[in-house]
Amino acid sequence: MGVYDAQAVTMIKPDTGERRLYQIKRYLDVCPNATAQDVEREFGLTVSELVTALLDLQRAGLIESVRLGQATAA
Repeated sequence: MGVYDAQAVTMIKPDTGERRLYQIKRYLDVCPNATAQDVEREFGLTVSELVTALLDLQRAGLIESVRLGQATAA
């Protein structure tokens, strides 16, 4: 019997909507002057996904306001 190379497999939890919201919140904490376009590019979101995510963050009290061009961190 020979020795076989083993391959480790790590299971990663799928990217849930809630997880993405916290990633966006963390991004806005680090980059408080980020524009909506910056967030859109960073997370590969469509405009409608971005608007939904920012409104969800605002409703949850994680960001203060959503303005055209910029999301302000709480």
